[in-house]
Amino acid sequence: MDDRALVEAFRLDKDESTFRTLVERHQQPTFRLILSIVGPAHAGAAEELTQEVFLTVFRTLHRFRGEAKFSTWLYRVAYNQALDYRARAHVARPHHGDEVLAMTPTDRPQDNPFEAAQTGWTREAVARGLDQLPDLYRSVLHQHY
Repeated sequence: MDDRALVEAFRLDKDESTFRTLVERHQQPTFRLILSIVGPAHAGAAEELTQEVFLTVFRTLHRFRGEAKFSTWLYRVAYNQALDYRARAHVARPHHGDEVLAMTPTDRPQDNPFEAAQTGWTREAVARGLDQLPDLYRSVLHQHY
């Protein structure tokens, strides 16, 4: 069955297995969308937000008017909840001292300390650039790369 038929069937009989089919169909794309907004460092929070999105959809599916595809409506709910999460203060990156950063292993061993420093500077510059982008563009870049 397509999404429209599943939504209508769920509205009529409130069968949880029908809703479970919708969840299984859209769980991974929803998670990836949320993760692209909150950032890979918050994968656990993205999982929780994905669950919250489906709980919200379960409770409010009666408000879905069917003017757009179900997936469009679902992803808008997910997008809004992810933005709300990011707006909260606890999402800000924690400050780590030099001693913690020195203990962090690198992705690959570098023989040349200058190359290692240059790679770090490049990563920091890219991260700062991504942080300055509007949420929509940052989300698109995270999903693509």
